[in-house]
Amino acid sequence: MRLFYAVTFDRQSRSQLHQRARTIIGEASGAVLTEQANIHLTLLFVGEAIPASVPLYASALATLPTLPAT
Repeated sequence: MRLFYAVTFDRQSRSQLHQRARTIIGEASGAVLTEQANIHLTLLFVGEAIPASVPLYASALATLPTLPAT
């Protein structure tokens, strides 16, 4: 299981990012377009982890302050 911490975007922002990516992909040889629903910004890639360690990561994440929704 691959774990990472990421920022997600609302549907409209994902749509706009996807459209911009389509423009860039058109110019890039061999590039693959990410599905719109999967667009995110990875802040920290933890890497491979065993499923039993997920609660440990979740509890550590729960201690971080949350940002207000805009």
